[in-house]
Amino acid sequence: MIRSHWTYITFAVVCLMTSSVAYTQSAAAKVGTEHVVIHLNASAECSSNLLQLKDVATIRGTAKWAADLGSLTIAPSPQYGKPASWSRKDIELALERRGVNLSSLKWHGSQECRVMRAVSRSTSSLPVAPVSTIQSAAHSPPWVNGLTTNVSSSSQKGETVSKTTETVNHERFTSAFLTPAMIAQAERIASTAIEKYLHTKTNSTIDYTIRPEISTEMAPMLLQMRQIVGVDGGLPPWDGEQNFEFLIKGPVGEMVLPIQAIIELPNLVVAASKQLAKGRVIREEDLILIPMPRGSRESADKCFTEVQELIGKELKRSMSTQQVVLRQDAGSPTLIHSGDAIKLEVIAGSLVVETNGKAIESGGLDDLIHVESLDNRKRLLARVTGERVVEVVSQGTPNKNSNKNASRSFSKVSR
Repeated sequence: MIRSHWTYITFAVVCLMTSSVAYTQSAAAKVGTEHVVIHLNASAECSSNLLQLKDVATIRGTAKWAADLGSLTIAPSPQYGKPASWSRKDIELALERRGVNLSSLKWHGSQECRVMRAVSRSTSSLPVAPVSTIQSAAHSPPWVNGLTTNVSSSSQKGETVSKTTETVNHERFTSAFLTPAMIAQAERIASTAIEKYLHTKTNSTIDYTIRPEISTEMAPMLLQMRQIVGVDGGLPPWDGEQNFEFLIKGPVGEMVLPIQAIIELPNLVVAASKQLAKGRVIREEDLILIPMPRGSRESADKCFTEVQELIGKELKRSMSTQQVVLRQDAGSPTLIHSGDAIKLEVIAGSLVVETNGKAIESGGLDDLIHVESLDNRKRLLARVTGERVVEVVSQGTPNKNSNKNASRSFSKVSR
């Protein structure tokens, strides 16, 4: 009889285990083939500093899938009074960066969600603690993990205070230990990390101007460069408002921190597109525009910023590829070379006397050079007016702004 009884019990246990395994396998198969449905709202409000998927959409599916997807960060929240719009494509891109398989998602609802930053609840709307709670605060902390708990005013007397589930609004509080200097340091570290990332992506050393937006909540996580494991995001041509993602190493593990930054390219200056020899008359194909090199000793006002300014000028020295052309490196084409036989036009009152001479210096149009008269070997300072022609004003130093056309109406006397 006993053996029969145990045989029956064993049979029953086996049946229960078999049915349990079959049910589990059936449920797993159902979850594996189930798609998550995301209904994108036309508008939404976000009360935290980071915008999550659950803030802009209603997620339907298994509880675990819905919770995991809903907690994924999309981007930093917009500023108060400055709404921002997020399209379905933007959200899909953010989800894909976080490893979500987009083929398992079904979308419904709006094509774009307009997000507003919710106004924080004012201090006056918070509940006032009972007197007994305030008196007992010195003996027992009233908050644990962000929730208020039972506080006894006197355990010996057996007095108790009713339990409340009011959640602490952490957005009202600013860290008493976070100084403006610490926020500035976090901004410098974020700027350095973004700049190194851009140099890697563009294979250059461009001196970008970077202004990251670092909130007081983000600053403590960016106070040391070694906290930043990696950087991702941004789009070519890498200027204007850019969205980046920092992989941060924290005390409880790694996390992704969205960072917005304004990127400005440096001033563009004219440089040589190839090696150019001294004395070359510059053509358009000889020049390119490049960002002002990092660490350049010359300021932008000493460089050319327009290619057209240099076309037709002559190089005063040789240039290497991508070397910035300074204003002193180019000038008017040389019309007279040192040692050339030249014609001197000497203005004396209403007369223009022409004589022969020799150039002691080289010069281009309107340049002042020293020449020598062949008649008396006298050295003069003259202005270049044409090819192998100079103008000398006998009364004092030649005036560069003198009326050249008027002098042509004077009587000429050749010697």
